[in-house]
Amino acid sequence: MKHEIEEKQLKISDSEISFSKIYEKPYVPQEYISDIKKANILLIPTENSDRYEHPIFPELTLEFLDYIKENAPEDIITDIAISDDDFNRLELHSAAVTVATVIVTYGILPIVTGIIAAYLYDKLKQLHRKEDELSAEVNIIVQNGKKSKRISYKGPVKGIKDTLDSTIPHLFENEEQA
Repeated sequence: MKHEIEEKQLKISDSEISFSKIYEKPYVPQEYISDIKKANILLIPTENSDRYEHPIFPELTLEFLDYIKENAPEDIITDIAISDDDFNRLELHSAAVTVATVIVTYGILPIVTGIIAAYLYDKLKQLHRKEDELSAEVNIIVQNGKKSKRISYKGPVKGIKDTLDSTIPHLFENEEQA
């Protein structure tokens, strides 16, 4: 069985998304904003989709959120930027595992890439697949001061950690020199 996305696609781009902009979104429950602001890994929905009028999360989002909370170091605080009532999930039924978009600070990016890779490898085992038989879609927004970058990965689970980690040293290189 071959995976759905056969070649690695890695894209790094500037992003307008920041923690402070997320806090102002209408879907963020203001009664929990002080707890949400404590998070250094924040799961955020896809917005402004042509097909969906409400913010939407991939189908495995709650499982991924639980996985992070159970497996991350104690100093990692994870939350989701939406209320239970407004949570909408998109069931894709595809051979690719779509991981919920996360926003993180640059300092914990290596921890986050490790958690995402471990989650995907656990998913491989759960689905009784080999490394080259499952693909993933991952979006990480990384904030470093006032700048943010989006790392988008589509491709096989095999080698995902090395691919994501290879972006870390040079992610904000041009901004530091400017």
